[in-house]
Order: sequence, then C-alpha cells, then structure tokens
Amino acid sequence: MGYIFTTEETQKITNRFGQIFFEKLSDYIKLYSDKWKLKSLQLVDYFSVNCIFLCESECFGSTVLKIGNLQYNSAANEYNILTEYNGNKFCKVYAFDLDNGVLLIEQIRPATWLRVEKDLEKRLSVFVSLFNGLHIAPKSLDIYPTYMGWVNRITKYMRGRKDYADLYSYMKKAENICVNYKTMLFYRNSNGELLVR
Repeated sequence: MGYIFTTEETQKITNRFGQIFFEKLSDYIKLYSDKWKLKSLQLVDYFSVNCIFLCESECFGSTVLKIGNLQYNSAANEYNILTEYNGNKFCKVYAFDLDNGVLLIEQIRPATWLRVEKDLEKRLSVFVSLFNGLHIAPKSLDIYPTYMGWVNRITKYMRGRKDYADLYSYMKKAENICVNYKTMLFYRNSNGELLVR
C-alpha cells in the first residue's frame, strides 16, 4: 500500500526536509506498509523532525507511523525513551527500524478533556495520577541528548553563518552560562542522582 501526496503536502514536506527525503518517503511508506500490514494512512499536517501518519495495522490495531529525518536522530531518542517506559504513561513501540528513522507506535486517542470535568477533586486526581511515577531514572544517561549538547551544536552551527552574527553572540553567552552552571551548581551523589548545590 502506498500514499498519494497532494501538491500541498509534497511542497510542505520538501520545504521542511528536502527533496532527497521526500523521494525516499514513498518507498518507505510502501516498505513499512507491507511489512507491518498498514492501511488507511492519514498524513498529520505537522512537520517537525518526522512525517507522521495515523494508520491501522492488521498486527497492532490503531497505530502511528513516524518517518524521521536521519540528521536529527529523533527516532533513536524516541525509541529509547518509549522502551524505557514500556507503555507506562506513554504509548508503546510496536515496531521500528532505527537505521531508517522509522517507528510504529501505539495510537492514543484523547478521551474527555480534563477541563470538561466539573469536579475539581476528580480533575486533580486524574492529573496527579498521570504525573505520579512519570519521572524514572534512565538505564543509561549516555544514550540521551542533553540540553548542553543542543546548545553546543546550535552555537557551532551559528558560528559559521554570517547571517547569524548577532544571534551567535547570544548563543555563545548562553553556552558559557550553561558550562558555568553545569560545573558550579550541579553534582551527582553516590546513588547517581543529579542534585543542585
């Protein structure tokens, strides 16, 4: 099964990810639709680091197919996070191909909005239950991106761009602040927990 892109969708995807990505996209959709028995694909009109399709899988039911731009490595990061939670508080990963930046994940459909519930105590109970146990210690810190890494990458990128000269000076200041705060304010205790001085 494939997907027929409209002219507008083609333009948006090409503008965001480039022509090379778009040319591979149709092949990936066909490959993974066959492999994971996907049908009824609907493109989500939101393009950050992935092309996202709502779909139905004969194997897994209602799913989301995410095909990412490999330069962002977002599929590996998302895969690592979702598998650590293993369906607890987040959607499940059903299938993946990290070499091509592709994930097939559980589709979660919203139910009743919390603000519709009139009883404040019930709203708070649901809200608290969502956040209870949300933060877990990762099995390996080294596999996750850091804010410091992002600041370093964007500063390095702007350093080489003349059109970002003013913004580069601000990012360089931000980078220096991050480095100073990292060394001055944070430390790990004997259990590996990150603490603030």
